[in-house]
Amino acid sequence: MIDKIGVTKRFLDFHSEMTYIEIAKEYRVSLVSVLNWRNRDAPSWKTLKYFCDGHGISWDWLLDGQGPMVHPAKKKKRPRVKRPEFSTYRMNHRFLKLFKGMKICEIAAELGITGSVVSEWRHGKSQVPWKRLEYAVDKFNVRWDWLIDGLEPKYRDSEYDKMPPR
Repeated sequence: MIDKIGVTKRFLDFHSEMTYIEIAKEYRVSLVSVLNWRNRDAPSWKTLKYFCDGHGISWDWLLDGQGPMVHPAKKKKRPRVKRPEFSTYRMNHRFLKLFKGMKICEIAAELGITGSVVSEWRHGKSQVPWKRLEYAVDKFNVRWDWLIDGLEPKYRDSEYDKMPPR
């Protein structure tokens, strides 16, 4: 399970040179939101996506604390839009690719859901929930960076993962 407290700690530690007001301005949220992150909540996934894309941060480091903080394949540039959406279709496609050779009903049975939900994921009508993505990361030993952004290496325990966190 994703440790929201750890995610928030890594996010706020990265911004330790900034005041909470500056953080709120950068991510275009209220000061109350930033204070809530510190006290009990984690930033929204859209805020985390903006953070990772804007600073070249590795999802594996942010979500699990594993590997280096900066992913070498990510370019540090601000996304064009305020808060980019995940590429639902691509992320869903990579998720379903892990179940290669299985029929929709078999995938649904393994995940304990209905086939219509898996079909919606396949056609990009809805996003695979984080709980299911986390299941895939654990079961197939894939990296968050690959699952969310399509960045190699695909699997954990590679030379990349042996690099110390920064």
